Amino acid sequence: MKNKVDALIKQLGVSAYRFAEDTGITKNTVYSLKNNPLQFPSGEVLDRIISTYKVALDDVVEWVPEESRNDD
Repeated sequence: MKNKVDALIKQLGVSAYRFAEDTGITKNTVYSLKNNPLQFPSGEVLDRIISTYKVALDDVVEWVPEESRNDD
């Protein structure tokens, strides 16, 4: 699995700081997710992102075959 937080932040047109403020997720967590797509968000973090921005789960995370993970 990979998180797509960086792409979502860009798509929404907000800063990582604003994303953290809007969702109530700590800035450390937001920046960790943004900078490390292999870090998987907790259920609570997923819920906050989805409920705040009314996006689908696949806007936040995606399944990537293991052999493709090192290709990025």
